[in-house]
Amino acid sequence: MTKRSGLLMTEIWKTAFVFQDIYNESKEEFKKYVDSLSDSELADFIDENNHSWFKGFDSGIMTNWDIVARTVANNTNFSK
Repeated sequence: MTKRSGLLMTEIWKTAFVFQDIYNESKEEFKKYVDSLSDSELADFIDENNHSWFKGFDSGIMTNWDIVARTVANNTNFSK
């Protein structure tokens, strides 16, 4: 049986952000630039920007993490 400390660390939510997510939400100028790139140029572009995009997503999610956790807790059904 799993101990309480292990149960408290149960992963509840997994997600992945992909380049397509950024592309879909971008302005036309960004899309036109990306569309003009060859596959190898696009790979280089993604590689060059990946770290800052990661930090941006990480920062955005962590900024409101307490609000997300509180909302989930407040909307949990208690049943025994």
